[in-house]
Amino acid sequence: MKHSGFRVGLVATAVVAALCATGCGASAQVWTGDGHVVATYDGSKHCNWDSVHFMEIDREQYVFDPGSTIDRHLLAGEPENDAELPSDAVDTGMRRGNASLWLAADGQAAYVVSKDNVQKWPHAFELILCS
Repeated sequence: MKHSGFRVGLVATAVVAALCATGCGASAQVWTGDGHVVATYDGSKHCNWDSVHFMEIDREQYVFDPGSTIDRHLLAGEPENDAELPSDAVDTGMRRGNASLWLAADGQAAYVVSKDNVQKWPHAFELILCS
């Protein structure tokens, strides 16, 4: 999947609301910038996913799962808590506190960049839902 541009709107909030109706953990954390909104949310305790974090960007899902709860064959790579930001990563302009949100040029990962850390959130090949 090539990520040709950053086109996120209020639809992200609606997607998160719909997904959370099936059993999200804590409330959504909102990223804002340039008139766009992206939300991250914790996984459901019902599915034992309370250590998993999900993000919806432009109808694509990214997952940060440091505990290896989600089957790895569903993700485009390994989540990393101390990752290197690729040189071709694109700054989305989205911010949450002091953290910024970046995307790999090929769309295979999102990166949460803070002063002290870079987290790699791999792309999910298909929408991961708790049933």
